[in-house]
Amino acid sequence: MPSATPAINSFNAGEFSPLMLAQTDFQKWKSGCKRMLNFIPRSQGPAERRGGTYFVSEVKDSGQKVWLARFEYNTTQAFILEFGPGYIKFYSDHGVALDASGNALQVGAPYTADDLTNDDGGFGLSMVQSGDVIYICCYSGNVPPYKLSRNSNTNWTLAAFDYASAGGPFADINSDKGVLVYTDRWRPWSANGQPLADGTITDSNLVTVTANAAIFDTGLVGSLFYIEASTDYNSSGSSAAGVGAWESGKSFGVNDFCRSDGKYYEAMASKTTGSTQPTWTAGTHVDGKDGVPWRYANGGWGIVLITSVPSSSIAVGKVIKELPPTIATSAFATSKWAKGDWSYTKGFPSKVCFYKSRLAFAGRNKLWFSVASDYENFTAMSDGYEVQSDDGINVQLEADSTNTIQWMAASSSLIVGTASSELTCSPSTTTSAFGPDNIQIVQESRYGSKGVNAIVVGNTVLFVQRAGRKVRAVTADYQSGSYSSTDLSVLAEHITSTGIVDFAWQQEPDNVVWVALTNGELVALTYNAEQEVTGWHRHDVDGVVESVATIPDPDGDRDDLWLVVRRTINGDSRRYIEFMKPSWDAYTQTLAESFYVDCGLTYSGAAVTSVSGLNHLEGETVSVTTDGATHPDAVVTNGAIALQWSASIVNVGLPFTSELVTLPFQDSKIKRVNKAAILFVNSLGGTVSDEDGRHADTIETRDYNDMMDAVPGAYSDMKTIDWPGDYNLSGCLKISQSQPLPMTICAIYPRAWTSGE
Repeated sequence: MPSATPAINSFNAGEFSPLMLAQTDFQKWKSGCKRMLNFIPRSQGPAERRGGTYFVSEVKDSGQKVWLARFEYNTTQAFILEFGPGYIKFYSDHGVALDASGNALQVGAPYTADDLTNDDGGFGLSMVQSGDVIYICCYSGNVPPYKLSRNSNTNWTLAAFDYASAGGPFADINSDKGVLVYTDRWRPWSANGQPLADGTITDSNLVTVTANAAIFDTGLVGSLFYIEASTDYNSSGSSAAGVGAWESGKSFGVNDFCRSDGKYYEAMASKTTGSTQPTWTAGTHVDGKDGVPWRYANGGWGIVLITSVPSSSIAVGKVIKELPPTIATSAFATSKWAKGDWSYTKGFPSKVCFYKSRLAFAGRNKLWFSVASDYENFTAMSDGYEVQSDDGINVQLEADSTNTIQWMAASSSLIVGTASSELTCSPSTTTSAFGPDNIQIVQESRYGSKGVNAIVVGNTVLFVQRAGRKVRAVTADYQSGSYSSTDLSVLAEHITSTGIVDFAWQQEPDNVVWVALTNGELVALTYNAEQEVTGWHRHDVDGVVESVATIPDPDGDRDDLWLVVRRTINGDSRRYIEFMKPSWDAYTQTLAESFYVDCGLTYSGAAVTSVSGLNHLEGETVSVTTDGATHPDAVVTNGAIALQWSASIVNVGLPFTSELVTLPFQDSKIKRVNKAAILFVNSLGGTVSDEDGRHADTIETRDYNDMMDAVPGAYSDMKTIDWPGDYNLSGCLKISQSQPLPMTICAIYPRAWTSGE
């Protein structure tokens, strides 16, 4: 009977779809698995058992779903944010962050449960961070943007974004010339009515804006209203009082206005004009020797902040940018007006991002960019007169891109994902700066996206395709100047078939995308584009995973995965915040420090015979390690367990099993594996069996030289095992680890006897 000894020396293609089981000539076949549970395929090839999850805290209210978000100032100052209905709670240094009084640090928030979870079941908030500030938008567009600011590690504030002071953005200027507005005053508002430093006269009274049509509603309260002068002459042809064109040698009285170069200027003294025509756009300057000192007033337009709406044709507010004086006369009513683009009537942005030193908001198929390097200034004309290259940008997406904007991500271009397509926004030419006169929007593909925030991995953007079952990678093709999109789920489409609701990128040490599914399962993708590694794997934490996020470890040498896990504990449903511990590092840790239990805790100190503080696992059967050795399972009673011997380092938590099942042999012959050599690294314990778990046998961990009363040491060695089992067609092998101990599998060399048929 012939034999075969195939070499299985890599597992970094992860678990394969059942649809791939016949593709034995596929390039990555030798690196794939039929099943990979609670193992992480490393880029180098081995399958390494994941670390356990460490219990941090129960959420504020276990009856409410919460979401996690990250704040990273640098690699040593990072926080996890728990967003629940009406609040934000903070975590750092692997624990609950505290305020100055020693209480759990949290702030109130305006978000309801409906705001926090969008229509696709994903996280309803979009966030972007700059230094100590996070800008936040809600998917519904019904909540104004907010700013979360870290004043200190114990003092955070959440405040509405002051869009009233942003100078915009505005909707398109009214196109119906029959709909007119005018005001009863034009001077800028101030609380005390005192002149400004440059001599500008202010007014402590509110302005009334009157329209000849029903254009106002109460949803506009708090929004901006743009008014531009359309003429300085009434229907009879007479000039508006005190306003005329500037000309040399003309006398003007103090506070008289003139028009010059399309701008409005106020005389700050009674004099005769000189020979220098005013054209400046800031400050007060003389128009020639012994001439009139002219204060630049405005470029023919101004802004009102609406504070109340008494009727559909009347709005009351504050003049926050000085209006042209002609506006304050009914005879010179203007049709050039525009409502603010953000209000409770029109809606608010739903997505936020940074691009080209600008804060970018998106919503209602529009993009709004701030003034360059001035994130909270959305003025379309910073000098009040002409659009400059660094001014704010207000742009509509392509006419056929009418679907909801699902995410934005900055790469070499700003990539925008909608429910139907993917678009890029970038400069139309590289010879000048990105700005209002140098912008283009291009449709790159039509895959469509689900409402899950995209993540950036190096120079690649990952997003969830419209049906929620595929992760796609968008990368720039610098030769063609376009973007391409690759399906990263094609080898294991079955793993994400229930749909994705959240995902997060863990760069250190394993290059892993962690994914929460609709059904509460946790799966992951090892993704290293540089090494062409793409491998999916499953993870069972004995609970429902609802949200994931990553931040750097407090030491800054790795990234921690944080999770919201809904568990049934002693018959009750609880939501816990946990983070995943790293796999055992044999170079820097003792075996006693390895952590392979879920929802667990560690005791470290003087030797003890019992461990308390386990109330979060009340009534549960837990796995235990003591000073690196396995201990019989125990049941948590009154928040404690008793040990059968004393120990100084005790890890206690829920058990989990890691499994690796190899792919079938590359033939259809009947076969039996009777022996296998397995190369382990830094491993201890485990079992081998047939694919279905029959004929299980323990991997020997002791030899005749080991002291029976000492903890066995981990091994990095080739283990030759007489394999149990019988004849079958597949020849699949299963390696399992259910003890709370480490395991890393580098290679498997099975010996199989095959029939001649």
